[in-house]
Amino acid sequence: MALAQRNPAIQQAYSQLKVISTDQRNRTLYENRLKAQRDQWSREHAARLEGEARGEARALRSLIKNMRDSGFSIDQIEKATKIPKTNIKAILEGD
Repeated sequence: MALAQRNPAIQQAYSQLKVISTDQRNRTLYENRLKAQRDQWSREHAARLEGEARGEARALRSLIKNMRDSGFSIDQIEKATKIPKTNIKAILEGD
């Protein structure tokens, strides 16, 4: 028990165990709170991934437009970026 008394993580886990072990109502409340926390984390994680993808797409569009403005041909842009010509053309037509 000495290790458990010195380790805050173990103390917290033990406290949680005591709370959820008391009765079904407390266990249900604990599980619902835990589920809500996990759901929130999942939403935040998905939003972060979506934001990163949007940022990467914006940077790639900017790179392609800058390459074109610098005189690169579509073939050269395709070779440098590994992006198909059809996608490059679509980006440049949207300019």
